[in-house]
Amino acid sequence: MTSKRKVLSLVTSIVLAMTLCLGMALPAFAIEYSTGVNASNPAKAAITKQLRMPVDTTIPDATFVFEFEAIGMDDEEDPTGMPEIPSVFVNYPADVELVYTKGGDDYAVAETPDFLADFISSSWTKGEGIYKYRITESLHPTSEIQLTGAPNEGAYYSEAQYEMEIWVEKDSNGNLFAKYVAVKIVLDYLDEYYEGETTEKKVDPEPGDRDGKENITIDDFSQVIFTNRYWTSDGGGEGKPDEAALTLIKEVAGNGAEKGKYFDFTVTVIQPEVINTGTQFYKAYIIDTNGQITTSADNYKGTFEKGDYILFESGEPETIHLKDNQKLVFVDLHVGANVEIEEAADGDYIPEYDRTFSNGGTRRAENVGTDWGFPRAGEDEGPHYIEKGTNVNTVTFTNIRSGATPTGISVDNLPYLVLILAGLIALAGYVVVKSRKNAKYCA
Repeated sequence: MTSKRKVLSLVTSIVLAMTLCLGMALPAFAIEYSTGVNASNPAKAAITKQLRMPVDTTIPDATFVFEFEAIGMDDEEDPTGMPEIPSVFVNYPADVELVYTKGGDDYAVAETPDFLADFISSSWTKGEGIYKYRITESLHPTSEIQLTGAPNEGAYYSEAQYEMEIWVEKDSNGNLFAKYVAVKIVLDYLDEYYEGETTEKKVDPEPGDRDGKENITIDDFSQVIFTNRYWTSDGGGEGKPDEAALTLIKEVAGNGAEKGKYFDFTVTVIQPEVINTGTQFYKAYIIDTNGQITTSADNYKGTFEKGDYILFESGEPETIHLKDNQKLVFVDLHVGANVEIEEAADGDYIPEYDRTFSNGGTRRAENVGTDWGFPRAGEDEGPHYIEKGTNVNTVTFTNIRSGATPTGISVDNLPYLVLILAGLIALAGYVVVKSRKNAKYCA
């Protein structure tokens, strides 16, 4: 009898343990909601859209649509009879609630409405169980960024996928409701927000509570995140140097300034990190002192594309030579492109530059013979990003000469000098004649 009681006790303990484990299994994978979840207040779920852009980019008009593909019920992969979850969407910029900057990028964040809000007891057509769906971003024409036709404009759409399980149960009145919603990332289709993850971790799909909260972050949104990218450029494009994305201006000043002397520049433009569609190329024209395009070998030793512009490859430096009142004009740089410019030292001149973008202002070297430009360690480190706007990004490099030894007479002053010299000669003659007369009388 005692032996039977021990066996019964052991079995009871095992059953209780298994029951406890099974009871904990669901919330171990699902996000556990408050005890107030019931048929009148079922579990909620939403999707977060994040648009990544180079700094200073204007948020474009866009509609982003998300769809739900039924997979099956419980352990089955048969979508027959599964309820349809309607697509949800967000509109940009109207629905954006958060804009933040990270590195050289701006992020605009919006969240969809609760996509289970309209589901009532009768929606769960297959009764109690686990309803499984796949979440993706729609790429049909209703889900797109409205491109404006800028010379260099583009977009990249998230290829992320998430698997969702909706745990449907009955309440005490027999009404079906979504008690838990579990979402996990799919490793082969990671959104860039989850890059580096090595397990199909669960993420919280519950809509964020941001009411009255200051300094919200992306953690205050649903963690079912889709990140898209967008970039655009300024400038008029090929053949339109009057509509500049960036202008480098050369000036020479000071006593004895050599207006015809060429100064050497190393110029590098680096595409924004947002752009993941390959290496970008940018067009630039050299404008002569008369305001016209020049293709002189004195300015550039390389090849002028189509006979009139220089093609800059992202990240590759080019050497340009400019004299007083000449310009290098980029016509299609991306907003947020990083620019690096250095002028080679000249032993007769003190260099300075004045920049209108990226913490602009004038910076002058202390001595002649100084390499000068940006980025520069300890003072103007950068990076230096192009800001939005046509003809608003300029940098003027001025070389100042002082204390030069005069090497001739200015033609402008020559008539005055001739008159002065003639007066001096006449005076000297008068003195000589007068002296001779005085000497004669004295004798």
